[in-house]
Amino acid sequence: MRMGLRMMLRHVLAVLALLAAPSWARFTNAFDGINCGSDLVLTWDAVPPQYYPPCITAQVIDRNGDGFSANAYRVNITTGVSGTSYTWEGAPYPLRWILGGLYQLELRPMSWPGGDVPLLAKSPSFTIADAGVAAQPDGSAEEVSEFPNSAAPRAGRRRKERECSQADGCFFLFLLYSFQTASARRFSER
Repeated sequence: MRMGLRMMLRHVLAVLALLAAPSWARFTNAFDGINCGSDLVLTWDAVPPQYYPPCITAQVIDRNGDGFSANAYRVNITTGVSGTSYTWEGAPYPLRWILGGLYQLELRPMSWPGGDVPLLAKSPSFTIADAGVAAQPDGSAEEVSEFPNSAAPRAGRRRKERECSQADGCFFLFLLYSFQTASARRFSER
């Protein structure tokens, strides 16, 4: 019992340390009302010159129906940006679109001499809606017109995604999601 409590305390402290990780900037745009295949203008606070050029990575967590497992994918959407904005064309390309997936963006230096690359900015988690379905006030969905060619998801292009590892930070998001799901279940059972 004593060993289990120590182990749990260590995990809680590790999660708190990740939550308290400093960031140099923040994304300044809203992350709501995003449709698959649309262009998203990303803006962020200025970062110190030693972190230039920064790059942006996108990740998605695909929650499985069982509530206990998930798959996470991460990909760079830039190879280096200048200034404080970037237009993400055809979001979420080159990442896959997943209905109900939780997306998140990170701004980091493109190259870093040390081992741990600093996190400059992190977006809140957000979803990307299917552009071919419009939500109705009663909660049902209605099919709308086909994708115009310019906004079609680029599903035919080669995907450059890979499974995330614990070092990528996706594991933390998975733990947070699992904890929230388990807490909600316990609360609803009362």
